[in-house]
Amino acid sequence: VPYFLHFSETGEVVQPSDCHTASAPVALGLMSRDNGKAASSGPPAPKRVNLDELPLPARDLLDLDRYYQKGAIISSRGCPIDCNFCACAAIVGRTYRVHSVKYVLDEIEHLMRTYGYRFFDFHDDTFNLQKHRVFDFCRAVHERELDFEWGCFCRAAQLTPEMAEAMAGAGCRVVQFGVEAGSDVMLKSIKKATSVRQIEEAVQSAAGVGIQQIVCGFIIGHADDTEESVRDTINFGLRLRELGATRLTLSLLTPYPGTEVYIRRKELGIELLTRDWEQYIFSRVVMETKHLKRGRLRELYVDGICKFLSTLNQDKSASAFREASHVV
Repeated sequence: VPYFLHFSETGEVVQPSDCHTASAPVALGLMSRDNGKAASSGPPAPKRVNLDELPLPARDLLDLDRYYQKGAIISSRGCPIDCNFCACAAIVGRTYRVHSVKYVLDEIEHLMRTYGYRFFDFHDDTFNLQKHRVFDFCRAVHERELDFEWGCFCRAAQLTPEMAEAMAGAGCRVVQFGVEAGSDVMLKSIKKATSVRQIEEAVQSAAGVGIQQIVCGFIIGHADDTEESVRDTINFGLRLRELGATRLTLSLLTPYPGTEVYIRRKELGIELLTRDWEQYIFSRVVMETKHLKRGRLRELYVDGICKFLSTLNQDKSASAFREASHVV
């Protein structure tokens, strides 16, 4: 490889000339290969608190025409919510760290000027975790007289009608909610810290202000899931469609290393069926639970996909079914 990347949020690149040997990493958090095996220089460096110290991503080094989401933005890192299936904490930590509103809009203005982009996808795990920051962002968009549209992942429990209105007025056209389960019992089981009522109100708030795409994502195969609770989840998705959701997505629980469901899998009654990480893509059955075996999980998944697709128009349903059928 031409160089090693220092994955500790410092933005540093370690050049080969700085390394005495291929097996002698030179910085905390540096990962390399030694005789075909992963080698680490030690624990990751401390997380950077002030993200504004990082330079803007060097997009000029990439062939952006090869990317589907050319206007991808990450304005924050980390999530303090304790969802037992989520890999966010294992990757970027539980501490919520943010770029300033000025930094984010400077990056957006740069992309508008340099590349002509007018739509931006925020890939923050939870864009609306800090209420005041969302309102500050929306206010600054108007103050700078910027004309662009955007989408983000939102936490349903944090979205109020006032926030939805401010977001829509500042160009938000897409919101995605990680719903994940269809009853308060299951939401509590997976430590989602959200209620069915909060999710319903969030969808209605987004729909009420004219946000064009409202995506609700669900997971089945949780450790405590039964056939009945899976049916509750599917039916809740159909209910949210009636309340204004424009698209429903369905995934199979996929226990990534570092998540609670992976670490506590034996205690939770989860049995991994493979350690081929290429199969861990949310649409393959890679585990069984104490209530649901592999074959039944697959059947419930296909049934749920079909019911969700039935809420779309015929052309979109056919296209989506073709996409789903080759990975189930």
